[in-house]
Amino acid sequence: MGASTPLYGAWSARRTVLYEQELSQLFHQHTTPRWVHVSLTPDIDNKGKVRGFVVLVQDISSSKRAETERQLAVDFLRLVNESRNKKDMIQAAVAFFRRRSGCEAVGIRLHEKDDYPYYEVHGFPAEFVLAENSLCSRSDTGEVIRDSTGNPVLDCMCGNVISGRFDPSKRFFTEGGSFWTNSTN
Repeated sequence: MGASTPLYGAWSARRTVLYEQELSQLFHQHTTPRWVHVSLTPDIDNKGKVRGFVVLVQDISSSKRAETERQLAVDFLRLVNESRNKKDMIQAAVAFFRRRSGCEAVGIRLHEKDDYPYYEVHGFPAEFVLAENSLCSRSDTGEVIRDSTGNPVLDCMCGNVISGRFDPSKRFFTEGGSFWTNSTN
């Protein structure tokens, strides 16, 4: 028994030890972090010798996720509150989401006339941003192509999301249409 383990602590102190443990630290096959709350109580005989332990384990993964999400919301709202203007806030938001998500590239598009050009990007090559800045389909003469109801026809995945053409049951979409991809092609 290592001197720094909870089991050793319960054994040496002859008392219950409570702790939280992320299971991925113990079992690497978990892709989603699983958290447990553990209670170790030594079973002591009438001579004071530890015969064994009573171990209670409770899955606290959902409360840990909620705690993390709450903290992210607080951190993001603090960032918004500290922003001086829209540009400052959106730059900070892109950096925040890139850092927190671990994504290599993050971009935010804002509605401008018929289009949704990038307002702020981090991590995308300049050539990509230039080539993909406009979502509008255009004719050979450069005019915006419109659908039968007069709305601009929007291209690519961002255009599909904005137009409501996405399937939230796919694992790379949220219910609201946010999405991630491992490729910008």
